Amino acid sequence: MKGVPFTKDDLKWILVIKPDDWTDFTSAFEWYIENENCHPVKFEENGQLLSVGSVIMNEDSAWLGHIITHKEHRKKGLGTKMTMALVDIARNAGKSSVFLIATDMGLPVYLKCGFVIDSKYHGYNRPEEFQPFEISKNIRTFEQKDLDGLLALDRAVSGEGRSHLLNDNLEGAMVYDKDTHHEGYFLPKLGDGMIIASSDQAGLGLMQYRLNEVKHAITPVANTTAIDFLQDNKFVYTKHYTRMYLGEKRNWQPQNLFNRIGGHLG
Repeated sequence: MKGVPFTKDDLKWILVIKPDDWTDFTSAFEWYIENENCHPVKFEENGQLLSVGSVIMNEDSAWLGHIITHKEHRKKGLGTKMTMALVDIARNAGKSSVFLIATDMGLPVYLKCGFVIDSKYHGYNRPEEFQPFEISKNIRTFEQKDLDGLLALDRAVSGEGRSHLLNDNLEGAMVYDKDTHHEGYFLPKLGDGMIIASSDQAGLGLMQYRLNEVKHAITPVANTTAIDFLQDNKFVYTKHYTRMYLGEKRNWQPQNLFNRIGGHLG
């Protein structure tokens, strides 16, 4: 079965193919379609959508996102075929590393495709009785002069070059400053709201800023500072996610990621 591009005409199928425990991801595929660095793919038969997925390209790496098979067509190998079709796109584009975030349902498929488990993320929800955090005076609005610092810290934390992704999502961005140094960044428009920081103080300060408005957080288990903070403040554990890679293993720093972007970008 050959994959073909997913188009705007296919958006009507998203709610049909969506797993019951997933939120509507139509907007994600709208973004994939419009973004020149993304390659959304579909398998279809007799006019019915069977499986979907997308590649998101960075400078020399790629992520796979939203690999879904219609519930009536599972256990037929379509998940494996879709995954490898997306991997081939990334490899043909010269990407040395391919990443994804796996649910428990998808994990066996990705292991079969050769992906290696890297690490885990844990998700938490805000408690019902929540007292808003006091916002640090070190947090201010992002300015264009901060861009170089953001790009440098993101490369150090992620191990990837993804300047195009950050440049496209600077609306509403916030910076944590201390003694004239930029120690952390929060990009609310990038997925779930990425937070990266070079210090625990900056990371926690930006987490508090975000969690006054957003009810959930997802952070690498390796960031024990963030995990301890959430648990100490009675946030409720919801589920785990598995980060995996194929190809070159990147030297990323999960202890400096205080909130992930999303299941399609880490």
